[in-house]
Amino acid sequence: MTKSKTLEKLLLDHLEDFEPSGGGGGDHNLPDFELYAIDYLEFAEKRLNNIEKYKDDIDELINCVAHLKRAVDCQLDTFFHSVGLYKTIQDRNLKFEKKLDFLNGIGVFSSRSLNRLNTLRNKMEHHYEIPKISDIELYYDLVSAFIAVIQGLIFLLGFHREVDFSINIEDNNFGDFQSEYDDKKLEIRIKWNLKKSDKKNELVAKLDELDDFIYFFKVHILLVQLDTFANWKHIYDKIKLTKNDKKNGSH
Repeated sequence: MTKSKTLEKLLLDHLEDFEPSGGGGGDHNLPDFELYAIDYLEFAEKRLNNIEKYKDDIDELINCVAHLKRAVDCQLDTFFHSVGLYKTIQDRNLKFEKKLDFLNGIGVFSSRSLNRLNTLRNKMEHHYEIPKISDIELYYDLVSAFIAVIQGLIFLLGFHREVDFSINIEDNNFGDFQSEYDDKKLEIRIKWNLKKSDKKNELVAKLDELDDFIYFFKVHILLVQLDTFANWKHIYDKIKLTKNDKKNGSH
């Protein structure tokens, strides 16, 4: 049984018995950029707020699209920097689509929204045609939502590098579960026992085990939500492995 299947079975069998018991955070590891995604979004917003003024100015329309593109690229790089993956992304020269595949794999943004974002981006970047105002406005809305979601995730993970739970299967005989993301070693460690008397089990997903790493990362994010604003029923189905969990680790 693979590491991901082992983790999936454990969680599906016992998730309803989990009770938050602690955790820990770390540094947000934000990059030292001169401009951030929110700056590029503001540049685009200024033009959209005066869209009637610029509707016949092709150069301004194209600049607006360029600002939105930079906003997405910057937010992606900010996220990967915050979780220690920026250097790996740069070294492997991973393209935009591969970065989106990773986000899709860890369940951060809906695949439908990511596909729409990428389709609009490609349409305006690779087709030699004047951007339509309606397309720019839709692109702006998607980019705004994307930036907000990633910004929230960055801070959520900064405060929850580790999440701990007690497993209440039997009265007065609690087990323990811990998920920890190590942004230095670039690995996710899962430790648990179902009873106090049991020996601790451990699973480690390293970056070079990409399928497992992406699934473990997704699970860690889901468990952070369980620790903050969701109950086990909200995340139960999302724990289940899908074909995409294999597909998204293929690069």
